[in-house]
Amino acid sequence: DKLSDKELKQIKADDQGIQTILLGLPEDTYAVVDSCETAQEIWLRVQQIMKGSDIGIQEKKAKLFNEWERFTSNEGESIESYYHRFLKLMNDLKRNKHFPEKIAINLKFLNNLQPEWSRRVTIIHQTKDLHTADYTQLYDILKYNQKELDELKAE
Repeated sequence: DKLSDKELKQIKADDQGIQTILLGLPEDTYAVVDSCETAQEIWLRVQQIMKGSDIGIQEKKAKLFNEWERFTSNEGESIESYYHRFLKLMNDLKRNKHFPEKIAINLKFLNNLQPEWSRRVTIIHQTKDLHTADYTQLYDILKYNQKELDELKAE
């Protein structure tokens, strides 16, 4: 029952592959693959975990679309907080290869602000081309007007 040179080399290569893969894994992933016997088996399981199942991917997209549909400002929320939440949502959409049209992005950003911003939003609608403007530019305009809005609130 002596192993051939080829079999010994394969076992050694597998051991090296296993060690290399395991060294780079987070602890929770390691716990899922520690029963695998070959480097290929570990690699396939790691790929599956990292990629997620097709159902998981579909659920993630559905959740993201839901977030997009329901996105709105919170009462009393600062323009900075609103912008950062919107930025995160846009980043998540981009990471998942979903790119709404620029006009849709800008309208979503402007039309979901708190009512006290309505005058500023109307001015932006009248003076900016929302097909070409970037929501970061719109945020900068709103941020610039924040002090005046705060003074009006204080009165």
